[in-house]
Amino acid sequence: MIARAAEILHAGIDLQQRVTRLLLRLELGIQGPMVDFARHARRTLDRADYRRLCKAGMTALEALAESEDSTLLPLLGNDPRKIARVRDAVERWRESRHPAPPPALSEYQP
Repeated sequence: MIARAAEILHAGIDLQQRVTRLLLRLELGIQGPMVDFARHARRTLDRADYRRLCKAGMTALEALAESEDSTLLPLLGNDPRKIARVRDAVERWRESRHPAPPPALSEYQP
């Protein structure tokens, strides 16, 4: 509501993306650098997992994608199931950045 009032008072300002990020941070209790990853992992990880990943600098797609399981395991509370969750979220994140091209149309048949 406050963001909407600010948009009305300051014509031309768009706070929708900032509000969306803020709501996700509040919902999951995470730091700002983890928001892009958390959009895809959501509640498959807990707050402590996100905090440890952030502290270790595992906030970028490339860092998470290239990390070894042995590096991730202690950051995920030594729960091997969470490694698969991270890998799934990274793949969804990667796909969202480079969506698959639409299927080619078949040749026109009169």
